[in-house]
Amino acid sequence: MQEYRLGYALHIVAEAQMDVLLLNVMGSAAVASAVVVAVMANRLSKALAGL
Repeated sequence: MQEYRLGYALHIVAEAQMDVLLLNVMGSAAVASAVVVAVMANRLSKALAGL
């Protein structure tokens, strides 16, 4: 029974690590998306100012 508890605890820890990794990846994607939007907005504003 003790081995089962240890295995279950390790399983929970592994899942938590995957959740943290997924959050980091999603956070990085969100930052990258914000940068792309900022660059596009900057180009659009320059293009409109030139008209």
